Amino acid sequence: MPITSKSKFRKFNFILYERLDTIHEHITQIFNTKSCPFLQLQFQFEDNKKSAEPGKYHMQGFVRLRYGKQLLLGHYDSLTKKGSGIKGYFEANLHIEFANGTDEECLAYTGKVYNRYDNPEHNLNPKKGQKCKCDFREKCIRTFARISEDPKVAGPFDFSYDESKFEKGPKENELKTTDFETNKFKQVDDNNAYDEAIDKLKQGQGKNLNEVLIKFASRCKKWSHSAQEMTILAEAFKTEDMNPLKDISRYWEPCIIYIYGDKGTGKSDFCTDLFPGIYEKDDIKQFEEYNNESFNYNNDIAILLNDFYGNNLSWTNLLRLTDRKHCRIDVKYSKTHIVAMYICITANGPIDNLYTKLRGYNSSIDIEAFKRRVRFIIKFEDEPIDSRVGKGDVIRIFEKGNKQDFNNRIFDIEFNKGTTLEQVKLVTTDLGIDGDIYQDENTEFYYWRSSITESNQISNQYHTTVESDNRIETEYDSDPQIESSTQQQNNYHYSEDSNDISEPESELHSDDSAYTRTKKKVKSKEVIEPQDNIDDEQRKIQTNYQEIKMNGKRNLEPEFLVDADDLCKNHVLDIGEDSRLVKKSKIAIGSDSNNKLNKNNQSQRNLALLSDNEELICTNNYLQNKILNLENSNDNLTNQNQILTHQFQDQINELQNKNDKLTKLNNALELVTAKSLDKAQLYKNRNYEEFEN
Repeated sequence: MPITSKSKFRKFNFILYERLDTIHEHITQIFNTKSCPFLQLQFQFEDNKKSAEPGKYHMQGFVRLRYGKQLLLGHYDSLTKKGSGIKGYFEANLHIEFANGTDEECLAYTGKVYNRYDNPEHNLNPKKGQKCKCDFREKCIRTFARISEDPKVAGPFDFSYDESKFEKGPKENELKTTDFETNKFKQVDDNNAYDEAIDKLKQGQGKNLNEVLIKFASRCKKWSHSAQEMTILAEAFKTEDMNPLKDISRYWEPCIIYIYGDKGTGKSDFCTDLFPGIYEKDDIKQFEEYNNESFNYNNDIAILLNDFYGNNLSWTNLLRLTDRKHCRIDVKYSKTHIVAMYICITANGPIDNLYTKLRGYNSSIDIEAFKRRVRFIIKFEDEPIDSRVGKGDVIRIFEKGNKQDFNNRIFDIEFNKGTTLEQVKLVTTDLGIDGDIYQDENTEFYYWRSSITESNQISNQYHTTVESDNRIETEYDSDPQIESSTQQQNNYHYSEDSNDISEPESELHSDDSAYTRTKKKVKSKEVIEPQDNIDDEQRKIQTNYQEIKMNGKRNLEPEFLVDADDLCKNHVLDIGEDSRLVKKSKIAIGSDSNNKLNKNNQSQRNLALLSDNEELICTNNYLQNKILNLENSNDNLTNQNQILTHQFQDQINELQNKNDKLTKLNNALELVTAKSLDKAQLYKNRNYEEFEN
């Protein structure tokens, strides 16, 4: 990909040929400002290899930007002294290249003592890996890279951004840069800091030794007296900016969401709205910029396979990607761990259309194995969304998974058997992510539920609404399903004990009616009991509801699914096996104990029954309208058939008449022909007689 002024960088290599006499002072000033965009910068001065003028040199360097920052390359006008982007910060027109290697490799190259080997005999066969084993600091058969052996003249010069020197405090704690060095450890020795560091380790406030070393290194000068101690500190500082997910091997089951439908119905936008910052996989084989050194939780924790057909991802890799075991995927020049908890897949066709050619000659491929891993299957139907106004008549049909769970963003992540609470926290709450951890009391499995925020909350455009006679808009399932187990039909509740409960707890059940799992919040002590009784009236409602279920919901024609007089422009039909008819009593799970519900509140149950009755009336009216539409359509087809039959009969009669006329003409022609032949014979006979006479 060519580099332009609009190219963005998180890290880069650069070469500079101008303002070399003042560049060191200029960079020092940049790192002495709080708004410095660079986390680390290293450069040295090197001789020009093929310069016509002796003594010419250039500046070779590497830059890593601070966490969360990206900069455009920008431009710089040397006449007006004005610019933007990276060139604006350097105030020079430097040449930039992508830093494709690791930070360590880039730093080794920009701080090299010797150039690459130029002797072809020493580089035996690079295609077979028979290369020189020497690194950039060994002479071997190489030329000296720097302009001088004096490091104060040629470098390398290393700059690192230290936010602590901009914090308000005693002057003796401020950092000062001298002799072109990074003075992370050049601080006034504070004897109290040693005691504080030991106390932190004893109290367990530091997650590990490296965190304590990083926090107190600037105040504990004795820690940098020897090369060994400096090495330990350097290793600790390496972990400061490291992505905590980079070396994590997955130990949880991801939530798979499969969305398919016509083009232009908003499938991709739906996913990006659901998971802001989601990693969007492009068409190439490798995963670029995924789970690398830079920490980006939203980008690493959710993956979008857009317009997926299986072309750029093998069947084996798809199963590995969606499995609950650890998975490593190819990235540029390396591999990385898949740490996604949510995987969205969009396509134009259903899952059965994937890998059809491959399945044709490989019978071992079981597409049902992939279907079982998918938690939600949603079909988008009807008119495409107009990109100019962002609106369209789109129906969203839930073929698998519970719509209410989806709209409430209940995407619980189940961790593998044997996972400890510390391991769960390592990839969730320890990263500063809002959410709750639960544990199954029976299996002792841990579950993670991320909190809903304004940025990822599903808007009302994804809900179905109908307007009833009393002008009240109600959300409902267009194809309600009756749950098959009594436990799933019960209203769930929260038991309370004011003596030993510090936080509210919730009871959740799996989609499998034959298996019920009870979850508890990790920090709570409450044991949750399912409610075993249900009102007879509610059972009757369920029975009546089951009697009016329509057959063949999955094959509904789009033109009969929506009535413009009844429904709004966006609709959701729930025809999955996990649809719920009975509404559950729910509570927002948080740290405040004031969120408790009153147990067996009869008034709340009456309100729930009233709401269910209203939904039944609305749904019954909706179904009756659909039946009338089908009957009218059938009548229209019958009338059209009769009209076509009459038209065909008239055409047949007209053709028959034409055929009769042609027959008469043919008979007349035959008669005329016969008479002509008789006359010709008569003339012939007369002529013969005259000739005889």
